[in-house]
Amino acid sequence: MHQICGRPKNLTVSLYNIAELYGRCIVARGLFQKKSVVVGICAEVSEVQEGSATTLCYLNIAEWSDEWQEKMNFLQREFDYFKGTGKRRQGEYEYPSID
Repeated sequence: MHQICGRPKNLTVSLYNIAELYGRCIVARGLFQKKSVVVGICAEVSEVQEGSATTLCYLNIAEWSDEWQEKMNFLQREFDYFKGTGKRRQGEYEYPSID
């Protein structure tokens, strides 16, 4: 199941951003094999117009296949998505303490 939601003002730029977000979600899913759901959030701020746009991507891939792996390899090779940045584990606290 894949859903991409957004209401673009500048269609060309927004379509590019949607495609990039979707690609990044595919790579994120491939990097974290034990997870089946990825939620991507893209916030766009315009220097030309007031306001901002938000694009969301919900990606649910229950089983990672060779076809998905090929897509991930292509995206990392062509666009360097999450390549060499390493993985960090964020805390699981809903309200972390601030020291």
